[in-house]
Amino acid sequence: RINIPATDTENKLFTIHDIPEGVYNLKVIPVENGGTSINRGAHSLKVDRTKPVVQVKLEQSNQDTAAKLMNTLTLNSFYQPGLMVSASATDLAGALQIDPQELKIEYSLHGAAWKDYTSPLTFDDEEVVNVAFRAIDPAGNISEVVTQDGIAVDATAPSFEGASNNVTYWLPRTVTVKDSLSGVDTVKLNDTTTGSRVLVKDYGTSRIEAKDRSGNESTIAFTIKGLDGIKDEDITNDLIDAIEKEFEEQKPGYDKDLADKIQQQIDDLKNRKQSREPGDDGQSKNPDGNGMESTGDKT
Repeated sequence: RINIPATDTENKLFTIHDIPEGVYNLKVIPVENGGTSINRGAHSLKVDRTKPVVQVKLEQSNQDTAAKLMNTLTLNSFYQPGLMVSASATDLAGALQIDPQELKIEYSLHGAAWKDYTSPLTFDDEEVVNVAFRAIDPAGNISEVVTQDGIAVDATAPSFEGASNNVTYWLPRTVTVKDSLSGVDTVKLNDTTTGSRVLVKDYGTSRIEAKDRSGNESTIAFTIKGLDGIKDEDITNDLIDAIEKEFEEQKPGYDKDLADKIQQQIDDLKNRKQSREPGDDGQSKNPDGNGMESTGDKT
């Protein structure tokens, strides 16, 4: 039993200070000046000064083993549509056993006003998600804010610049793989890992596979013919123009040896075409078509 003097004698206000955290049965017994006590029932008193703690979990609604591994390796920053963000809270206030159901959880999306959290948040559209959570216990203590910023929900597979699917080209090509949201993770040229910018030199059909950090995949296959197999009868001005145009587009990606080699091949094509044109042997043909120079002597 503790005797407490009135802190406000006029209003008969009595205040207990600095009660440690815990659960108490508080029974107040007013004692009159004459010594007569008034019996009152006990009150259950819970003292809680501890902030709750929020936990946030991110997962794919349709997540397979490969996607789970990808999200682990990228620190849960990149996801495909179907991202679910869930939150829970705990409150360990000394000897108090706070039921998690008594904790209120709120969330803020992209810095907007706080809203009540009742079920996992699902993101099906391509966007960059910035979400925050906080919890409030029955005593009014507010948790630290837990944020998940910069989560990329990426619905778009990597794209290719410099080559298109099922197209045939004459010359080696520089192909660049791009992904604007989560970024390129892996690129393979004919099953060999390479960088996001690759010069494809091999003649024949090549296949490029790309995956972004959200797990989206894309593939193209294209063919490089080369200039060695062009027949004389197929050489035309239009063909040479098309090859020269392709050469000018791709030349910045070549080293000097490759550029010189292809330039020599183009020059050879021009020479072969020119050699097939009339009068290419340096003789002027007479009207009889015998190739002899006319002297005017008709004997």
